[in-house]
Amino acid sequence: MADTKALHLRWFALVGNAKVAGLEKSLNMHGNMYNVAVTLFFVPYTLLEVPSNIVLKLMRPSRWIALLMFFWGLTMTYGPLFSTSPHVLNATNIMASNNTNC
Repeated sequence: MADTKALHLRWFALVGNAKVAGLEKSLNMHGNMYNVAVTLFFVPYTLLEVPSNIVLKLMRPSRWIALLMFFWGLTMTYGPLFSTSPHVLNATNIMASNNTNC
């Protein structure tokens, strides 16, 4: 249990460090855009953490990670087909290029 708390603290520290290092300025964020972005990240992360751990008890981690990567690939491939916003398309291109450079 202590490891999970340490992980949460590390994530909050990384997000806070990114803000201090100029994340808002480099992404042209203003007002409460940073708070909205952090909320959009942490709410699903927190809600899906317990179900993910339950699935890990039922199947091997190697299969679970493979399934996650498969569905991430489907999302990256077919997600932009349903979006008309150029911001979403640009974000998808950036995320896809980051994954292929690994």
